[in-house]
Amino acid sequence: MNRAEKLEHIKGKYAVIVAIISFAGLIISSIISIFSIDLNKTLTQENTKLLIKNNDWEIAYNELHEDFDELNNKNNSLSREVTTLKNSMEQYFPLETENESLKEEISELKKEIQLLATGDTQGYTKEDLDFKSFSNDNLKKVSIFDLDTFKGNNSWCKATHKYQYTDTYDNEYPNAYFDSHYATTKEDDYKAPTYLLDKKYVICEGQITWSKESKNLDGSAWIEFYSDDNLIYTTEPITADSRVLTFSFSVEGIEKLTIVKTGSRNENIVYDRAYIIYPYLNLVE
Repeated sequence: MNRAEKLEHIKGKYAVIVAIISFAGLIISSIISIFSIDLNKTLTQENTKLLIKNNDWEIAYNELHEDFDELNNKNNSLSREVTTLKNSMEQYFPLETENESLKEEISELKKEIQLLATGDTQGYTKEDLDFKSFSNDNLKKVSIFDLDTFKGNNSWCKATHKYQYTDTYDNEYPNAYFDSHYATTKEDDYKAPTYLLDKKYVICEGQITWSKESKNLDGSAWIEFYSDDNLIYTTEPITADSRVLTFSFSVEGIEKLTIVKTGSRNENIVYDRAYIIYPYLNLVE
């Protein structure tokens, strides 16, 4: 084989090789193209899925944010209500205390009303019951000082001098009566007058106080009230240190009332007797 034939032989093989390589390249290119298409499709699908998930997450986030805003608003509203309630409670407690105090006052007033209705005021002091309720001008009253005695001596005297109607606290009772008190019994007609009530009256009311004239005397003085031989009421004892004593008790159904002006002083020594002021002593019909 000559040189020219060899050259042609080599060119033919080269052409075959080039053709084979080109074909192989075409096949590889097709494979790559197919793979690229499949990969792009897969990526597109995955991206779509991620977009959908992202959209779902965004929706969920927005919903949660809305829920948070709603709860936050409710919390703020509740906080304001709690603050308001705290302020109300601070105002409530003093009102509750005042209410309890008013309940006690109402209870005491009910007792007073009951006592006033029944006349059963024996054993109560002025601090327990305001006996001035009996001084209502609408009630028909009679002063015992103006009544005639059924038995015994009406020994009260009208106070005419200042020292006679002034008590140890310098309170003046210019319209009062006064009398001396010493140890005695209802058998003493001079210090234990009896009055005929004839069941006309329901209440006996009065006041007594220690006269300034006897301010240096010790001992005590009080009044005893009898229906026949039955002791129905005794005032509290008063002394030179006592304030004015107001009293009241029932005389309903009483026929005769004996008033014993007694005390702890010695009856045999005139200057040793305690002088007691009577601002008033009434019977109420």
